[in-house]
Amino acid sequence: MYFQKAFRPKNKHIKLIYQNTSFIVLLMIAISHQSCVINKHLPPGQILLTKNKVKLISSELTKRPLERDRIIYVVPTPRYGLGNGYLHLYLKHSRLKDSSKWDKFFIKKLSERPMWYTPAAADQTKEDLIKHLNASGYYQGTVDYQVKQKKNRAKVTYIVDAGLPLRIRSLKYISENQKVQRIIDSIKPTLLLKPGMALDEQILITDQAIIIQNLQDRGYYLINKSNFDYYYSDSTQQMIDLECTILPPDGQEDFKAYKIHQIHVYAYDRLSNTTSILDTVVDGINYHQGTSPQVLKPSILKRYIQMSTDSLYRISDLQKTRNTFQNLGIYRSVSVIAELVDEDRLNINLYLPAVKKQFVQVDLESSYVTNKVQVGSNKLLDLRLALQYRHRNLFKGGEQFSLSIIPNLGFQVVSGKVETPWGLNLQANFTIPRFLEIGFARLANQTHLISDQFYRDIKTNARTRINLANVYDLFFNFFEKTERSVQRESKISFGYEFTKDNRIFYRFNPVGFDYLNYDLSSGFIKVAPEFLKKSFEDRLIAGILVKELTADINSQYRNQNSSRILVSFESSGVEAGLIDLFSKKQILSKISRFGRFEVDGRYTLRISGTNQIGLRIAAGIAVPFGEKDNSIPFIRQFYVGGPNSIRGWAIREIGPGLVKNNQTLNRFSFFQTGNFKIEFGSEYRFDIFSILKGAFLFDGGNVWLLKADAALPGGALSTKFLSQLYLSTGFGFRLDFNFFLIRFDSGVKLRTPYLNENGTHNPPFNGLKDLQYNLSLGYPF
Repeated sequence: MYFQKAFRPKNKHIKLIYQNTSFIVLLMIAISHQSCVINKHLPPGQILLTKNKVKLISSELTKRPLERDRIIYVVPTPRYGLGNGYLHLYLKHSRLKDSSKWDKFFIKKLSERPMWYTPAAADQTKEDLIKHLNASGYYQGTVDYQVKQKKNRAKVTYIVDAGLPLRIRSLKYISENQKVQRIIDSIKPTLLLKPGMALDEQILITDQAIIIQNLQDRGYYLINKSNFDYYYSDSTQQMIDLECTILPPDGQEDFKAYKIHQIHVYAYDRLSNTTSILDTVVDGINYHQGTSPQVLKPSILKRYIQMSTDSLYRISDLQKTRNTFQNLGIYRSVSVIAELVDEDRLNINLYLPAVKKQFVQVDLESSYVTNKVQVGSNKLLDLRLALQYRHRNLFKGGEQFSLSIIPNLGFQVVSGKVETPWGLNLQANFTIPRFLEIGFARLANQTHLISDQFYRDIKTNARTRINLANVYDLFFNFFEKTERSVQRESKISFGYEFTKDNRIFYRFNPVGFDYLNYDLSSGFIKVAPEFLKKSFEDRLIAGILVKELTADINSQYRNQNSSRILVSFESSGVEAGLIDLFSKKQILSKISRFGRFEVDGRYTLRISGTNQIGLRIAAGIAVPFGEKDNSIPFIRQFYVGGPNSIRGWAIREIGPGLVKNNQTLNRFSFFQTGNFKIEFGSEYRFDIFSILKGAFLFDGGNVWLLKADAALPGGALSTKFLSQLYLSTGFGFRLDFNFFLIRFDSGVKLRTPYLNENGTHNPPFNGLKDLQYNLSLGYPF
């Protein structure tokens, strides 16, 4: 007690450090105690594996990240921590006598299974490493391991010396069938394994797949990897001559090209025991409905089937057919199966079980502003409810219709009185599952605004999409008195969307018109800076060649990590700007003239089990063109803060640049936007128990102006922009119901780019009242 009294700090920041230091000491004591508890429950005679490490001797392999990571990934890594529960709980509740429901709950929900060290397991890992070295072409590689054991715990280090790789001097693919040989010769330039490279089985397998794909595209249905017979001459100086003979399928003397005999379409999946009923035959295609009717008209189905009877079998046509039906979004699963009928004919069977064609979806999002001094121009509490009705097959041609009604209600304290700003967003989307050419996409291609390949992809794979929306927002301001302002937006767009390679989603709107209309309060107009009033002018955002283009690129990696890149571009007034070049003054001045680009990269790193690290970095820029006083409309400017951004601050509470959000000095707090932004976010996600998950948060970013403004000193972008980032941290709880996730995040302000009243960049923290609370659905990234 005397120690605590004597050294209790009085300064708030020192006190916070003191409290954090005390917490760290207590945490270390708790970890030490947990270690003792684990020792107490370790079964006699068993050795806990605490670490597996790979040490690579410097070689050519260590210079190739992909090959190096492939080797390291072979070794299982024990990870014991809070993420999957406590290890000692598993040890305590997994004894033979422990079989109660309570014990099973601990083992299943709160425990972490140990990894045990045994010489046999270490030897097996060693053998696995050698196999992977050989598979990568390093046949002279050696593996040894060292064990450091202390009582009943062990650490193992595997020393891998890859040595020199076995290289290819020459590589030949041979077939006695002249047609097959010509096909192989024609695709040789596309094969990946070249003379001089290491004999890497992964690359060899990829080349196999390329050859099989091309042969099956010429009707050789039965070709597979078992038809590849590899052999090589004696190696000299670590170089070999590799030859591969491609043999006819088993039981056949020569290669045989297959034709399609019949096409059958089933309205159920192939595992169902439904009695097949041949409903109809249309244009040579057999339709079977069973107990469920076909959801598409035969004329529509035929359009999506890329194969026809009596034509040569092509696996690429089968794959295109499968992808086309999957992208319609009206089938629960899609299976396209080829079936042998006789010695040179195939039947194609399509199994298309439909999903529920109509459904209603509900989403909820909320944010709460805790800085009571600054809520006069912003909502203290904001609730947003999204109701969506969707019909997946409106006219039995795969047409999709959705109607969204998104009301939002806020509570705002203005001059001691609670006001209720509200808004309503209505959206209707109609999607036709085919490309409709009305000339705009062709014109964009002819003027080189989109590439020839992109135009071909649109024509081949795109769905046509029409969008209508109307947005109404009522908000309050306090100047001499409480006043109301209204923002309205009406928009219509026409364009296309399609998915490429099952991982890249494109949306291209050549045509779009957004009309912005405002009823601003007299007090706002009287005292608002000129730049802000100009941002709220009635405007038309219009384009008829490239209004909007977005891409959503997803990648999944072997180690279960995943990445996502979102790219968007929007332009307005390009056509009017071209006309301006031949005019002495700007025509159609109500049309905004700007270009806006944004990129958002996300990466999910799986640590162990359900433990993840989520990373995000985003940047954007919006540039007006034409006359020098042209500006970006307010709703197209960038902002940060809120439940999916920097979670220590509310929406539009940050920036631009060094501008301080202080309502006592600036009555336009929470109108903080800019024409350039950088933001990042990170989360460490882990299980707590059952459906309850946790996350540690760390976010940062800011927005800036591209041109200095006297009304916002320090708001312009400069070379020191990286030192002007806001930072926040926090903690989050999530309720994960598999089909949806409720997220509650609390953010703590860590740093501002300007100095606070305490003379530092660290905002004062006075407990829970200074947290920023956010409630929403789904992960933020």
